[in-house]
Amino acid sequence: MSPGFQVRLMRWSRALIALLLVQSTGCSFFIMSCGNDVSGLEDQASVRQRMGPPDSTGECGEGAFDTYRTRWKIAEPFRSACLGEPWIMTFGLLELVEFPNELYRLGRGTMLGRELSFTYDRSGKVIGISLDDDGLAIKPLLLPIEEAKSSQVENKD
Repeated sequence: MSPGFQVRLMRWSRALIALLLVQSTGCSFFIMSCGNDVSGLEDQASVRQRMGPPDSTGECGEGAFDTYRTRWKIAEPFRSACLGEPWIMTFGLLELVEFPNELYRLGRGTMLGRELSFTYDRSGKVIGISLDDDGLAIKPLLLPIEEAKSSQVENKD
């Protein structure tokens, strides 16, 4: 290898490293956390006031549920909290995968819409919020202690 080629290779490798470091600045965490925060909605009346009439409603074991199809960007702070440890363990290299993934999720949700479900207890209080039914909850399903204990006993039988 000629000395001139080695110098050019070093310059390009420095530029590549600088480009990768710019991408690893935590932008995917920012994308996950921004948007409309629906976790503060407490009851069915406040949900319907903010979201409008639901696309579908129904009854489930815990009470009732409303489902909305929306193109809003919904804040997902639970996802950014879950990715903190892997981000640290990979020294920020996780951002190289997560940033394009978040851009894809943002674009897909904006163009195709997302399904947002609210679960209510018998009194109409919000006990769970899920997005796209993918198992990730914005607000985990909260059951009273008595119901949780009774469902555990039923599962053992």
